[in-house]
Amino acid sequence: MQRGRLGLLIGVTLIVTVALILSVVLQSPSTAIDTWSVDFVDGSMFISDAGASHGGFEFTATYWANISGFSRESIISGDEIVLSLQLRVGLGDPLEKHEYLLRLRYDHLKDTVWIGNSSTNISLVRVDSDTIWSHEFDGYYIASWGGYAPSDEIRGNISPTVFGLPDHYYVELRLKLALGHIVS
Repeated sequence: MQRGRLGLLIGVTLIVTVALILSVVLQSPSTAIDTWSVDFVDGSMFISDAGASHGGFEFTATYWANISGFSRESIISGDEIVLSLQLRVGLGDPLEKHEYLLRLRYDHLKDTVWIGNSSTNISLVRVDSDTIWSHEFDGYYIASWGGYAPSDEIRGNISPTVFGLPDHYYVELRLKLALGHIVS
């Protein structure tokens, strides 16, 4: 009889514990259950062999950057996307690859856009006042890095090696996005 009561007590304790954990998890705010739509407006990518935004020993180039989804007009945070790059201005095209299959996520708490896959990790931060390019890209989500870039030119997370470029190159990806919260 004692063993039966102990088993019942353990069972009830386990059920109550699981119920408490579920109530906390289901009621706490989480970016994972928020749904956001992301509409592409405009984009570009700049690269420089100087390793910084301005200057260039021999080479700079600017690309049109476009993101598109597969299944609907708006991209939903978590969807797969294609990042397409098309040379706009430059002395040749050092990119061997111009399309990248990635996944896009938006974190509204940090106002950050992440695009990536198992081998690529790009994190773009919203820049309200772009002093590097005289406010040309105010309001864009930007990721920039260069081997010789001053700290104020490093934003978000990006690497030139993602695009097959030497690791000291400066690369800056800029995306103008319209975001919308989807209430479900």
